[in-house]
Amino acid sequence: MEIIDFVVVVVLVAIAVVLCILPTTIQQWWANHLSFDHFGIRTIKRRHDQTDTLGNFILFACLVFCCLYWQLQDSFMVIYTVLFGISFVLLMGQTYRISSTYPKKKQNSLILAIFTMSAIAYCSAIGLWNGHQIFKDLPVFLQSLQKHATSSFFYYVRHYEWASVILSGLTMFYTFYLIWAQFKYMRLEDTFKADTLIFFWIKVIFVSILSIGLGYGGYVLIAFAYYL
Repeated sequence: MEIIDFVVVVVLVAIAVVLCILPTTIQQWWANHLSFDHFGIRTIKRRHDQTDTLGNFILFACLVFCCLYWQLQDSFMVIYTVLFGISFVLLMGQTYRISSTYPKKKQNSLILAIFTMSAIAYCSAIGLWNGHQIFKDLPVFLQSLQKHATSSFFYYVRHYEWASVILSGLTMFYTFYLIWAQFKYMRLEDTFKADTLIFFWIKVIFVSILSIGLGYGGYVLIAFAYYL
């Protein structure tokens, strides 16, 4: 583990502690000002249902970013971190809102579940599990693109960097999807996405395994396919 990775882990642990011990007044302010109330919620009369237009729009914007991030070259990870941080802050606003009437232990358990899911997903997206491979592969891919080597079919057979770029974009979008799927569900249903907190933790463990699978296992498959 590199020093920067250790710093990231320490910061994430510190954030988890702070989120759990925040005074109730700050939690209420967070919930009131960063949950958007009913803004963007649209009623679908034909289906007698509601949809979160705001959440759908932001998720689509995140998808566009994840498809085009490679054009940003060195700055893409900074922009991703900012977007992910904003998404997480808004999700925590919903978390504090729906858990304001929970007993303290139940509220802290929900906060830690949301944070665990988000933190593991973020670590996967920044390459913590694979040695930040995307930072090695992206410059090579861009060089091939400039030389028009990607127009040849044999490029995709002999070079793996294109697959690494796609996998990194997919991993980043998966993290956004986890955040905004929870955000939309909390806005529309006023509860977390499970029948009980135990089942919610089981879901968190499952999606976290998928996050690690994308961030680590995906590159293992690429290495196996290209005999790296």
